[in-house]
Amino acid sequence: MLVIGLDGYPRGWVVAAIEDGDLLDLTTAADAGAALAMFPGATAVGIDIPIGLPSGPDPRPADLETRALLGARSGTIFLTPPYDVIAAESHAEAVQRARAIGCPAPSAQAYSLRRKILEVAPLAEADPRLFEVHPELAFRMLKSEPLTTRKRTWAGIAERLDLLDQAGLHPAPAFPAARVAAPDDILDATVTALTAWRYATGTATAIPASETTHPHHRIWHPGA
Repeated sequence: MLVIGLDGYPRGWVVAAIEDGDLLDLTTAADAGAALAMFPGATAVGIDIPIGLPSGPDPRPADLETRALLGARSGTIFLTPPYDVIAAESHAEAVQRARAIGCPAPSAQAYSLRRKILEVAPLAEADPRLFEVHPELAFRMLKSEPLTTRKRTWAGIAERLDLLDQAGLHPAPAFPAARVAAPDDILDATVTALTAWRYATGTATAIPASETTHPHHRIWHPGA
């Protein structure tokens, strides 16, 4: 069985592939559609981007629950804006639209995800294999407690590598993505693929836990 995990980086997406439980490949793709085309036989596709946008001003429960679980790392997940906000052509316009409907104004960093959110949305609607993963949540659940290290620091990289090693996955410089993507993007793609593997094998867990929540409004993680 083959699964993939996608994590955004400045030139597109880092793509991690797991086959039969082993890390098969770490490569890159210019867009999410190209990543899917690389591995057409993938059973499940985890992706680090909000898939379901809220229809009104209220935050997604998945975002709020994930923030609570992340502790000191809660700032790594943004409150997903409604479509009318994320569709704005500038950050200033997005802030104005958010204020007009009474929802939190997106930060510049959150707004910068706009292009990838709009890129992935139609793919997710058309392809039921796609589901949302938040890497910091995935690592937190692997550790069974909130992480305190920042993912771009040496200590943070070492901690996350150790958690992946315990799960039997070993990102290495020999993989193609290591030549162009930052270490944290490599690690995030790998843990997203791990979540996809456990999703495909029926052992991943979603937030919120309620199965009545729309699938696009849930964030998946691999569990401990």
